[in-house]
Amino acid sequence: MKRIGLILMATLSLAIPGYSQNYYDVDVDTVMSFNKEILCHSIYAPNDSAIWADFASEIHRSLDGGKSWERISVPYSATWSSLRPLNTDTAFFSAMYAGFYKTMDGGKSWENMHKAENHPNHFHFFDSEDGIMMDDRIDPPGDPLGNHDLGIWKTSDGGYTWIEVVEPDRPAFLPNEGYMHHANNMHRQTIGDTIFFGTSLGRVLRSFDRGNTWHAFYSGLGENQFIISMAHHGTKNLMVLSDGERWGTDFKTSFTNDGGESWMTTHAEWGSCGIAALPGHDSSFVLLKGVYDQSKGLFITNDGGITYRELLDAPLRTLTFVNDSTAVMPTNHEGQIGAPVNDYILRMTLNLKTSIIESNYSKFEVYPNPANDLVTVKTMVFGLYSIEISSLNGQIVHSSNFSGTSHQLDLSSFQKGAYFITIRSKDFVTTRKIVKL
Repeated sequence: MKRIGLILMATLSLAIPGYSQNYYDVDVDTVMSFNKEILCHSIYAPNDSAIWADFASEIHRSLDGGKSWERISVPYSATWSSLRPLNTDTAFFSAMYAGFYKTMDGGKSWENMHKAENHPNHFHFFDSEDGIMMDDRIDPPGDPLGNHDLGIWKTSDGGYTWIEVVEPDRPAFLPNEGYMHHANNMHRQTIGDTIFFGTSLGRVLRSFDRGNTWHAFYSGLGENQFIISMAHHGTKNLMVLSDGERWGTDFKTSFTNDGGESWMTTHAEWGSCGIAALPGHDSSFVLLKGVYDQSKGLFITNDGGITYRELLDAPLRTLTFVNDSTAVMPTNHEGQIGAPVNDYILRMTLNLKTSIIESNYSKFEVYPNPANDLVTVKTMVFGLYSIEISSLNGQIVHSSNFSGTSHQLDLSSFQKGAYFITIRSKDFVTTRKIVKL
C-alpha cells in the first residue's frame, strides 16, 4: 500500500495537542462507467439524495445519493466550466468566458444570464437570490501566468443583475493576483453566510456577510503559492492546498485552527489536487491525488497534514460527501500507455474500524537540533523504521533502517545547512527539518 510523505516546513504558534487517529474500512462501488476519458470539474450534493456532476461537455445527476445517474442537458460545452446546484431542480452553470446559465427544472431548460462585463470563474449562491461571482480576466487569455484583472460581484436577484464589490468593502488586490482559473467545488468553501476562497499569491479572502464585505489574510504558504483547494470545519478550522509551480511539483498544505491567526505548513507529495473536510470529525481532512499519472490516491489526516493514512488507491480529483460516511467521487484518467481509457464514478462508504485511539506514531523526537555531529531519533512505538535525509532541493544524502525505539545518526560528514529527515514505518510517514552546524 502506497503512503504519502510530508515535510514539515514551518511551525508557527499553532498548537495541535495530542490527537486521535481514526481508522476506517472502506467499501467502494463503481456506480457509473463512461468508457472514455472525461474530466470532472465539480460535483455537489445539495442534499442527501441529489448529486450534480459537471464534466464540461456533460452534466450528470443522481437522485438517490449517487447509486444511479442520468445525463441531463448541458447549456454550453466548454473546456473549463463550473456547476453549483441549490437543490434537485435549481442549478447555476458557468462556461469559462462563454456564458453563465441557470436552470430551475432539473436541466431541461437553461437561461443564459451572462453579462458582457463578467467573466465568471468562481461563483456561489447562498440561496436562489443571493450569490457572488469572482471573475478573472487574463492577458493573454488562458495563460495562468499572464496578467490578471480581478473582480468580485454580488447579486441579490438570482443573477439577473450584478454589482461589483469595490474598495473599501474588499481589500486591494495585489499585483498579478489571480484565482484558480478552472475551479472545482473544492476551491471555495462556505458555511452559513461565510465564504472563503484562495488566490494565486497564497492569500485567503473571506466574507462573513454573503460577500458584501471582505478581508484577506495570508495562509502561511508564501507569496508564490497558488491556492488550488480549501476545506474547513467551521470558521476557525481551515486547511488549504497550494501549488507553487502551476501544476508542477511544489505542493503544500497549510492548516489553522484559530481562524487564520497562525498556520502550520507542510510539503505535500507531487500530484496533490484537492482536499476536503471529513464530516463529523473536526480534525479530519482528506487529500486527493490524481492529476498526474504517477500519483494517485485518497488519504486521511487527523493532525492538520503532518501525517496521512491511505484510504483508497485510485486517481481522484474531486469529491462530495453525501452524508458523514458516504462520498461520491469521479475518477481522473490514469493515462497508462496501452491501457483502455475508462473513467467512472465511485461511491465510497467509510466504516469506523475501531473506536478512536490515541496515535503515538507522531510522538517522536529528533535531538539535538541544531546539531554538530550526532543526532538521535527516538520514537514512542517499538517497530521497524526507515530513515532518509535529503537536502532542501530533494536530493537524498543518507538512507538507513533501524529496529526498536531509537537510532543515532552521524552528520559529521554533512555540509553545514538545513536538511529534511523522513521516518517511515509500514503505517506512518513523517518528516522534520534539522540543521547541521
